[in-house]
Amino acid sequence: MKKILFSIAMLCIANLSISQVVFQSDLSAWDTTGNPTDFFGGRTSIADANVTEVTTGAVHGTSFANVINSGTGHKRLTTQAITVIPGGKYIINMWIAGTAGDLRVNYYDLTNSSYGTYTSYQTISGTALTMYTDSITVPSGCTSIEYIMSTRNTSALGFIVLARRA
Repeated sequence: MKKILFSIAMLCIANLSISQVVFQSDLSAWDTTGNPTDFFGGRTSIADANVTEVTTGAVHGTSFANVINSGTGHKRLTTQAITVIPGGKYIINMWIAGTAGDLRVNYYDLTNSSYGTYTSYQTISGTALTMYTDSITVPSGCTSIEYIMSTRNTSALGFIVLARRA
């Protein structure tokens, strides 16, 4: 019985070390220009005016980000640079509430100056806070990325981002 408990304990510890959080933002910190401090990396294509802080109804931290892109073409909101393990798979969890919109994720490989492949769009609807989960795998020669949240057809979205190594 002690060997079984020891084995279970070791598996739990190993799992914790494998699935380390590499980026987390509850969107509570905003700079003097009105942008969330963890975001607006170099590959962001959405206008500053279309990403606003909302403090009412935040569940994690003190704020949400309202991301509005009512057009049918995608706009990117990217993180600041994040160090990653080459060839690593990363799971992205975002808490989202929105009345309408499409969301997908990707990464920009800063090491090799190239985009990854976008995941499929997931449609967001309803005002209940829902966890959106997706994953990306970075190339073997990549050590630094910007996570990309790509939106279209949005009237209002609020989200929190947590990325961990799978």
